[in-house]
Amino acid sequence: MQLLDFTYKIEEESFVACKGYEGKDIYLLSKNLQLSASNSGKPAFLLEFVRGITPFSKPPPYALMEMQIEPPDLNESLLSEISEKWPSHHIQYADIDSGYLTLTLQKKDVGGDEGNSDKEMNTPIPLSKMSLSRLRIVEQFNEEYMNLFHSVLQSGILLMSAKGWYCVSGYAPLIELTLKFNPAELTGFVKSFISNEEGCISKDNLLLLFRDKINILPIHISEKEKEKVKAAEPFALSLAARYLNYFCEPQPLLNSTNDINFKFNELATKEGEFTWDLLKPQVVKYYTSYTLQGLDKMLMMIKEGSFPEYTQTRIVESLPTGFTTVSVYHPFFMLPVGIRQAGIKISAPPVENQRLQAINETITFDTGTAKKTVVLRFSPNEKCEFEVLPFVITEENGVTNELHGESFTSDKKILYIQADQFPLHIASFKCTEALMEAADIKLEITGDDEEKEPLPSTSFSKEQQDVMYAFSNKNMKNWKAKVTATEIGDGSDNEVGRKTITKTLNLNNDQKIDLTSFDSFGSHSVNIKLQDKNNGIIAIDLLPENREESHENITTIALSQNKPEQTWQWYSDSLFKSGFRYRLTLSDNKWSEVISHNINELIIHPNNQNMKTENVFKEIAYFPNTKEEGQYLYYPTTVNAQKDGNGSPMISLIGAGENWFLLVSSVWQAGSENLDELASKLVKDEKIINVYELKLAPIEVEKAELILITQQEEKVLSTSATSGYYPFSAVFNVTVNNEQQKLIAPAFTGQAGTLIVRYTGLLNYSEPIVAKGDVSDWLTDKGTENIRIIK
Repeated sequence: MQLLDFTYKIEEESFVACKGYEGKDIYLLSKNLQLSASNSGKPAFLLEFVRGITPFSKPPPYALMEMQIEPPDLNESLLSEISEKWPSHHIQYADIDSGYLTLTLQKKDVGGDEGNSDKEMNTPIPLSKMSLSRLRIVEQFNEEYMNLFHSVLQSGILLMSAKGWYCVSGYAPLIELTLKFNPAELTGFVKSFISNEEGCISKDNLLLLFRDKINILPIHISEKEKEKVKAAEPFALSLAARYLNYFCEPQPLLNSTNDINFKFNELATKEGEFTWDLLKPQVVKYYTSYTLQGLDKMLMMIKEGSFPEYTQTRIVESLPTGFTTVSVYHPFFMLPVGIRQAGIKISAPPVENQRLQAINETITFDTGTAKKTVVLRFSPNEKCEFEVLPFVITEENGVTNELHGESFTSDKKILYIQADQFPLHIASFKCTEALMEAADIKLEITGDDEEKEPLPSTSFSKEQQDVMYAFSNKNMKNWKAKVTATEIGDGSDNEVGRKTITKTLNLNNDQKIDLTSFDSFGSHSVNIKLQDKNNGIIAIDLLPENREESHENITTIALSQNKPEQTWQWYSDSLFKSGFRYRLTLSDNKWSEVISHNINELIIHPNNQNMKTENVFKEIAYFPNTKEEGQYLYYPTTVNAQKDGNGSPMISLIGAGENWFLLVSSVWQAGSENLDELASKLVKDEKIINVYELKLAPIEVEKAELILITQQEEKVLSTSATSGYYPFSAVFNVTVNNEQQKLIAPAFTGQAGTLIVRYTGLLNYSEPIVAKGDVSDWLTDKGTENIRIIK
């Protein structure tokens, strides 16, 4: 489960967005959930009434409710805010750690006796530990609630609502502050502000208490650090998160204001002294209350005559004495690709003088069914207790294997089997209708090993919006997911020119594939600079590629000696037209060619009437050679790691006593596969005659720098000359202290924007050019192997 970083977050009325603690993904927490809809648009809701053949037959009547819930689509304003704060990050929904849904069902008696009271159900239902985008709720109700369900769904006045809370795991907000306190004293202070009879504190009230009563809190802070506490909001967030995690337990029901209530645990009232360094990472839980939407739509459909579609009655025949029916609910709404069979094995050994035969039953799960039942033949007087063994059957490269999860003992007549009980990692992919309307979408799962056969690909459609893939925990890291979006054709036979973009997806979490999954969609920015500050005032018109040339769509900026550079932002609601054009307003220049959204910097050359523009293809900038017709030049836009003979990046962080030695080797070089693809593309587009007409642009590298970026500053750790010729290799060998090592180490485990290599040079011997590489991108998820300590 990915841990989130709560130090920085974006919060709106319906969503909270946080960055992963070590990684590039952005995780969403939705304050509104909704009933999922099937491909036909009907709510995923079913109420099953179960009874015996006669009113006196077993089992006693009961009801089973099942529904699939999910978060709503991301709104455009939050998407724009996320893209501005964390550009080029993939957005997905967080995994739930725990939570509850409280379903309230109430029937008002109309015209009844004065003594008749309203019938009401108010039941908290625990949520399973799984992705927020794949929540299934199954709950059993007794005969009283079953009759209430039955009566209000068919007739009468119905009041039905659902709300609850869930939490996700992550790191508390980090603050440079150390405090000491006595838990019993601090808890006594908190309790003195509680007015309810239950003795509970709500999450919001605790946060307000720590924020507004900061000056009288019974905590000890050094005089030197008291100034930092004046930033009350961050301090209150950090302290409240840690306090709830250590000293409180959440209650299933929300309070009257829909906030989460917490009771104090035994540790909260113990005497002693705690010392908390708020700058030290501490795993906590972040709690979010939510409401469930879509119930009104379902009730309206029932009222309009669709009652049989959402309810059914199952009549169970009477069983011989001692026989037990077990209902099994499983987590697969479809059988995952990559496994041939999944299920559980139920067993119980013979019992002397009661049952001579052992019980051995195998239950396999099917696509489209969430529940299976089995009858176990126990003897009349023995205890109904059995062993459950989850299993899956996989097939890889023609070899079939049966894998087992951990067995467990149960005496329950209803079994809820969770995905994490199987020896597999399950990844679910859901493609939104908005994306399918914009492009043809294909999902491919391939392995690192060329001999490993790829899993069957999926082409999404309205009939197939979801797919699940299963990977063995041992080999999961060897698989990659790639989603391809292809421009929808016009129906003609010649569709060779359709544009295609790809995106690599994370297999560690369920994925909702949307427009936001692609870097080309959303907010973009480019830094625009004058080549020479002495060029006077230059006005530049800028036009997003997907906008028509009109006054309201054109942005004009001015550059001058006093302001030689500016950043321009634009928004693209198109996957395939996300670049921009520009022109100099006071010259005869026409609009430039389309410039890719991937470009970070645009150099303006006022005296160059031809205005060389460059496109970017898979981290390679390319443009026509103005001095040689029919020829294109290229240069890499990013810096990469230099690798050894085994293909491993030449990067290490070695500790020896108080000192650490950081070694980073880099190259400014285009990937050979990407370069071949670019050359083939230019030949196909008839830009060049053959691949040999794509040549390296004249580049002269002035310097290479290794840079450490913190919240306070951008520090150049080392400057190095390069080899002087392509691929311009550079070696940085730096001695750092313990404090710097703590800031550098996160880059080895995937924290982006921490350790950067920057090359500065000249293109065509005159035009400044800068290329960067993030060290976190060069290391795998085992980057810690590159850190060694010499004792």
